[in-house]
Amino acid sequence: MNAHAIAVTSSEDKSEIVKQAGADEVIVSPDLKFSGEVWRRTGKQGVDVVLENVVSNTFGESLRSTAQNAVVVVLGNIGATRVEIDPGLVIVRRIRISGSGNATYKDVEIALHLLATGAVKPFIGAVLPFPRASEGHAMMEQRAVVGRVVLSGW
Repeated sequence: MNAHAIAVTSSEDKSEIVKQAGADEVIVSPDLKFSGEVWRRTGKQGVDVVLENVVSNTFGESLRSTAQNAVVVVLGNIGATRVEIDPGLVIVRRIRISGSGNATYKDVEIALHLLATGAVKPFIGAVLPFPRASEGHAMMEQRAVVGRVVLSGW
């Protein structure tokens, strides 16, 4: 898409995998205070698009990382908790906040095509049999896996 992607991770261990996934730059921020570094790397311009999939501990920093007229797409909320929004920041920067919604059949068709052609390469950190689903959840909650946990079989 000819975009310059800046990714944020809280763990140095994940940095190389994030680069392999296509990030041009990776900010490692264990304390999740990354907006200052985003501003530094963008020449104090901010970013045009944020794909936010953590939210609970990162939403404010994501908003502070944006340029004028940016779009912040909320893809998930790991902690599933409420977050506060600074309306002044949203107004002054004219930030548009959008939910990702559910995928349509066409979206799934496109995603499968991208996977089949190798345009998108998911990183699978662990494959577990379905009866061990709780172990997979525990791995994710403890941040003990890099990438996705895939369940196989029934």
